[in-house]
Order: sequence, then structure tokens, then C-alpha cells
Amino acid sequence: MDKSDIINSSLKLFYAKGYNATSMEDIAEDLGIKKASLYYHIKGKQDLLYEMIKSIGLKLLKDIEQIKESDKSIHEKLATAFYTYTLTCLKNIEYTAIIHDEIKALDLEQRKVIKNTQVNFLNIFKQMIAEELRHGFIVELDVNILTHIALGTCTWGYKWFKHDKEYSPEELAVIICNFVMKSIYIKEPLCPIETVINFKSKSPT
Repeated sequence: MDKSDIINSSLKLFYAKGYNATSMEDIAEDLGIKKASLYYHIKGKQDLLYEMIKSIGLKLLKDIEQIKESDKSIHEKLATAFYTYTLTCLKNIEYTAIIHDEIKALDLEQRKVIKNTQVNFLNIFKQMIAEELRHGFIVELDVNILTHIALGTCTWGYKWFKHDKEYSPEELAVIICNFVMKSIYIKEPLCPIETVINFKSKSPT
């Protein structure tokens, strides 16, 4: 057993019961170990929550930074970034829920670290949207408002998406991102997300 096993167990319990209702005893029981053994790997329950939120936030930031630094057009970068973020939310529903619902349980310094990652993440989208706005491709709205509306639409699928339903996470991410792109773009260039990410639906036609 290592720290990743503890994080995965905690993730499942935090999502099912809530952070406050989950005890260290619950986590130890789920792992089949004694409570004292947990402290060999972690400082406490808050440390687990912090590691969960920080790790997925940093991974997302790295993914979006790589997209921004690619040689694609701004339109393709923005489409790919929206898709990457949306798919991450849909494929990691437990993480996404905990990030949005339990971050208040972190201490002030931990929240500052998470906030810094979130600001850097948002700024990348704002920069790409602002560039398309300067070229007259995107609806004229405040960049901050437009960014939050678009990312909010990409985020909230985790509240209602079920993995055993009609669409796969990839297919639903395409649907959501096409809606977002068509909502904010008023001029060419605009092409379907499927074309940008070379996506082919696995659903029967």
C-alpha cells in the first residue's frame, strides 16, 4: 500500500459520505489496515484532501499550458483546451465534485496554493479568448465574464452525467464543447470539435 491507495480510498469515501462525515477510521477500515498505519503515509485527513485537489489541478494546468504552447491556431487551441477540461471533469466526477464542494475544508495557506493554480488556469483561457476577440471572431463580452460562462458550462456535467448512460464521456465532452464554441464564436474560423481533436464517435449510427 502507498499514498495513492490511501488517496483513492479517501476519494471514494469523501464522495460517498462527504469530507466531514468521513473519519480516519473509515479510511483505515476501507483499506483493511489499522488507523495508526495511515499516519506513516499522511499527516491527516486534511492533508489527503489537499493532495487530491492539488494533484488534479496541477495536471490540468500542465495539460492546458501544453495546448497553449502548441503550434495550433488559437481557435484549435481553445477548442482543444475546452475539450480537455470538459473530458477531465466527466471522467473524474468524484474529483470534480470534491474540488467544488469540499475546498472550504482546507486551511488558508492550502487554499492560497489551490487558488494560485486556478488563477493561472483561468488566465490561459482568458488570453486565448482575448486574442480571438481582438480578431473579431468572438462575441463582444467582457473576457472575464465570457471565460467563466464558458468554463462553467464545461464543468457542470459532473452533476448529472452517469457513466452507464447513452453517451461516453468523450462523446458528451464533444457535445458540450461544440455548444460552447458555437455560443461564443460569431465569425469564422469555426469548425466542429470532432475535426479539431480528430474524434470519431463510437456510438452506433
